[in-house]
Amino acid sequence: MIRAHLLGLTVAAFVAGAAGAGPLEDAQAAYERKDFATAQRLWSPLAEQGVADAEFGLGRLFLFGNGVIQDGAQAVSWLSRAAANGRTNVGWLLGQIYDGDLDVLGLNVVPDSAEAVRWYRVAAEGGFMAAWQQLAEHYAEGRGVAQDFAEAIKWYRKLADEGDIFAQSQIGEFYRVGRGVPQDYAEAARWFGEAGNGGYAYAQYQMGLLYRDGRGVRGDVVEAYKWLALASGAAAPFPGAEAERTLLAVKMTAAQIAEAQRLANAWKPK
Repeated sequence: MIRAHLLGLTVAAFVAGAAGAGPLEDAQAAYERKDFATAQRLWSPLAEQGVADAEFGLGRLFLFGNGVIQDGAQAVSWLSRAAANGRTNVGWLLGQIYDGDLDVLGLNVVPDSAEAVRWYRVAAEGGFMAAWQQLAEHYAEGRGVAQDFAEAIKWYRKLADEGDIFAQSQIGEFYRVGRGVPQDYAEAARWFGEAGNGGYAYAQYQMGLLYRDGRGVRGDVVEAYKWLALASGAAAPFPGAEAERTLLAVKMTAAQIAEAQRLANAWKPK
């Protein structure tokens, strides 16, 4: 499973969305200076009144054991209330807890993929992009829900529309193998091309093979070599790309190889 969002950064995004002044603002300021007792004192009465930002604040205290005894059940209780009361992005955090991805915190929450999906959906429908990816992965793998490639593609498309190169590559893969959609090499090439132009090594590798075999695109050994060179020279090279490039070079002239390498050297990510 791809983890595109670090927990600390994601929680920071939640906090940045908090609104209000007075006690809420004072509680957040106390939390940031690690005066957790003051933060708890200010959040508690507001949380009891159903103020979502305060519920989220208490949930964080119990989640990390800041100024209180760490308590997974209490964390889940307050975070669930916050998500239900409008802080829908907190659903992603609850999904991570129920997926067991935060076991390292020692929360002792029994993993429940179905419950994770339920909360990811709350966050996803509230527009939180990290949850779109989680839903796509769960539907593709059949974790917590019946496997449904069409539903997975729906969520990957939302990510792809935002320029997410991993999602673009995933859609290309679905079209390449005919999973959830009719097999369509031209569509696969379109999506792999988007992801490859963004610098995603697997998509670049697949573009090399498509050009090599003339599937969905015209057969072109120069383009094939270029893409395989990019995939093998990426910051995170795709395994096998270098071997495919070496095999392809045997069938090419020195001039073709030079041109392909020139194109690869001139390439810039979009």
